[in-house]
Amino acid sequence: VHGQSVTTHVQDLDSIIQQTELTLILDEVEEITETSQ
Repeated sequence: VHGQSVTTHVQDLDSIIQQTELTLILDEVEEITETSQ
């Protein structure tokens, strides 16, 4: 049971990291489109 909870925790961290990366990329894209206009 303990091993399973650790795996779930890692998966949660993984999805959080992916969401953060997506947010950063979207922010950069918005900045690029604003400066190119």
